Amino acid sequence: MTKLAPSIMAGNHLDFQGELQLIEKYADVVHLDVMDGHFVPNLGLCIRTCEYLCKSAKIPCWAHLMVTNPQDYVKRFGNMKSTAFVWHIECDINHMRMIEETKGLDMLAGVAISPATDVSKLKDVSKEVDIITVMGVVPGRSGQKFIPETFTRVKEIRSLPGSFVLEVDGGVNMENVQKLVYSGADVLVSGSSFFNSDDERKKRLSNFVRSLRR
Repeated sequence: MTKLAPSIMAGNHLDFQGELQLIEKYADVVHLDVMDGHFVPNLGLCIRTCEYLCKSAKIPCWAHLMVTNPQDYVKRFGNMKSTAFVWHIECDINHMRMIEETKGLDMLAGVAISPATDVSKLKDVSKEVDIITVMGVVPGRSGQKFIPETFTRVKEIRSLPGSFVLEVDGGVNMENVQKLVYSGADVLVSGSSFFNSDDERKKRLSNFVRSLRR
């Protein structure tokens, strides 16, 4: 079953509890975006908010770190019982060491790749990670238009060696989910498209995504 992972950062920041309940009702994973204003130009969820969400959620929480120094956060997310910890392959760090440390904290280890980064950057880690997150937009801003070349990138990354879960993040909506899954996606992150729709459209998106098989 393909999974839907709404990005709660795109929801109402004055009512995270209510938005969390909506995610639990219609989706499978809570997607936590953490930004530092350096690796990407904007700021995302703060650590305290992530701690609250991980503690309160009845479904898995996957953290996506769009930060320059993800190694400084991994233990914090391990302690808050985040299910997965994903950082960017563009970070100038020892990725193999990060994978080992993340798994040692009982989290799924993942790397994300930005649209401008060549897929070949993933070859050294694809056999070791649990998750590869393909960005369908330039990371750092919600509500961007989906980059069509993402379909080809998903196919390329799906062909890499390893048994990783392939997640697509950014610009996901009813118009492209089917093609993304058929291209190789397992998990679809939806932000504005999920939270800006009424309950009936949320239900339709959820049912459609869950019905898809690659």
